[in-house]
Amino acid sequence: MSNLIQQPTRVTSTLSTLIDVILTNKPRSFLASGVFDLGLSDHHIYAVTRSHCPRSCPRTVIKRRFKNFYPELFCQDLSMVPFDVAYIFDDVDDICWVWSTLVSGVLDVHAPYKRSTVKREHVPYMTPELIDPIMRQNKLKH
Repeated sequence: MSNLIQQPTRVTSTLSTLIDVILTNKPRSFLASGVFDLGLSDHHIYAVTRSHCPRSCPRTVIKRRFKNFYPELFCQDLSMVPFDVAYIFDDVDDICWVWSTLVSGVLDVHAPYKRSTVKREHVPYMTPELIDPIMRQNKLKH
């Protein structure tokens, strides 16, 4: 137990004591704090917190890369695929699975998958009128 016990006193223009305590493990999350006298209560301290929007996680998108896609070569390779192999199965779902596997195998060679990270979306109130000056300021900083 602590030996320090403070008696509450009145806040005046020359004297102020701590009645309440504001503890934080993130001091940067507060803009200002201080003591003032309203005359209504014996609690005279205040703290102003920063408000912010929580950051969303970036999204990973998987898509096909058609940068070096040549339709003629793709059609040529597709014409050499033995689609008749699929008809050894009796079930329509199995035949469909074999066809899609054969086509995606050729497509993977000509248009491989590309994994990319999409930037976070802006909050709804960030309009182009607000984003443009911010981007210009960041460009000038760099």
